[in-house]
Amino acid sequence: MAVLTSRSTGVKASSRRRAGSHDCATQAIVAVHDVGEQHGLVYIVSDFIDGQGLDVWLKSNRPTWREAIRLTAAVADALAHAHAHFTVHRDVKPGNIILTRDRTPVLVDFGLGLDESATAGLELGIVSGTPAYMSPEQVSGTAHRIDGRTDIYSLGVMLYEMLCGLLPFRASEARELLRQVRHDEPQPPRQLIRELPPDLERVCLQALAKRMQDRQSSAADFADDLRKVLLTTTDTGSPSTFAVSLTETDSRDPSLSQSTSVRSAVSSTSSSERLFREAERRQVTILVCGCDLFTSEDFLEGIEPEEQAEVLRSLQQSCEQEVRRFDGTVVQATAEGVVVCFGYPVAYEDAARRAAQLGLSILENIQAVAEPFQHQHKLELKPWIGIHTGRGVVRTEEGAISLPGEVRNIAVRLGDVAEPGQLLCTEATRALIEGYFDCAPLGSRKIKGASRAVDLFLIRGVGRARSAIEATGPIGLTPLTGRDHELSLLQDRWEEAQEDMGQVVMLVGEPGLGKSRLVHTLKELVLGRMVEGELDAPVIEWRCSPQFQSACGTSR
Repeated sequence: MAVLTSRSTGVKASSRRRAGSHDCATQAIVAVHDVGEQHGLVYIVSDFIDGQGLDVWLKSNRPTWREAIRLTAAVADALAHAHAHFTVHRDVKPGNIILTRDRTPVLVDFGLGLDESATAGLELGIVSGTPAYMSPEQVSGTAHRIDGRTDIYSLGVMLYEMLCGLLPFRASEARELLRQVRHDEPQPPRQLIRELPPDLERVCLQALAKRMQDRQSSAADFADDLRKVLLTTTDTGSPSTFAVSLTETDSRDPSLSQSTSVRSAVSSTSSSERLFREAERRQVTILVCGCDLFTSEDFLEGIEPEEQAEVLRSLQQSCEQEVRRFDGTVVQATAEGVVVCFGYPVAYEDAARRAAQLGLSILENIQAVAEPFQHQHKLELKPWIGIHTGRGVVRTEEGAISLPGEVRNIAVRLGDVAEPGQLLCTEATRALIEGYFDCAPLGSRKIKGASRAVDLFLIRGVGRARSAIEATGPIGLTPLTGRDHELSLLQDRWEEAQEDMGQVVMLVGEPGLGKSRLVHTLKELVLGRMVEGELDAPVIEWRCSPQFQSACGTSR
């Protein structure tokens, strides 16, 4: 590997010296002046870059999508230069990019660099790189067959991270992370950040394609596609009619005056107008978890500040871990409590049920976290949780969710009437979770900020229903019509199964076509025969849920 390192870097150094120029591509690669070996160690003499790593910068800064394009395109130019000299970096990541004082990215650390002209298959079976940024072919150990498109994938991961604030694949265990890289598809960026231009999402996801042949052909093409998005899109993510005529111009030419004009025209849009365009009216479910412990005099005066901070950190980490499991979004986390939103930026049809299940899980976990603290300091945590569903105007401001209005106020004010250890919900939420959870009425209460009294319910635990049909009950089901053919096919397959001819049936169709109803009807038929004594075997029904995809065991 040391030979490959010096060899690949030497290619870059010699090409830099031969060119004798400082174009955009070579300026984005650290200049190497000499390489050699002494006492069995390889040394590299390169320029000193005055700046900080992109990974460090991203911890305290969130680039706009335009800034993310600029940084990514510059690195893509540098990679195109390296690839033209038969060198693949293989470890493109924010930690290997230094931002200079004028925020110019410089690609460094070619320690895993591979000279395509001299590999001879020596890398067969070797997994090299940083797991979160490795391409599927690197994870599979086929690094002996890689080319520049491997770096395009890693750069696509970096672009996704800058756009969304998180990596496309995340797991606590390395084995699971590598499995996701090989087999799973990333969540579309516009599901997380709605204002991203569709063309930018398309370019990013193409770079993250599992197969090399489905990605951009070269890093230069990747840079061109990104710059076209800049030219043809306004700050609000909509296509710019002014810039459409400029798409045929060579976007790699830094002297283009048209692109400057486009940026000037876009920047003239007022910030208030952009915020208005970003706002969306959504039905959301808001969960608020509060704890009276942090207003207790015994806690504030009798416990050392370091221990208070430790308790707060443990509680917040426990809550945030559960929030991620149910795909909620933390809107606010303070010493007084946590506010979680379901329904934005990603909408789920079972958002209210996710919130209710999250509330039960948080109450259970808080007791486990608080148990050692209670034994040590004789103080009890007094958590309460309130859930409310309603329509509100939601928008993202500088990466944070803004949710003003009644829907949030009612959820927060439920703490005024909740008893310690209670999980409360309003009638609007109960109507969506009825049957799935055991809810007991508490009557109507006047909530500050609400014009009318609000009907409240105590969520005591999980109900028996596991599907919308079970939650509705037989009285609420409408007659099954137009499915005679499908139902007869299912009955025929069941008859064949009874004759020891095993059958597997897959029902495929768009949501709302009645797949669950067909299964329910067949199950009722089988249960009816069991009652009549024709069958003695039980009906076993298995269900899956994305919230339990990594959990052991199954539901029955």
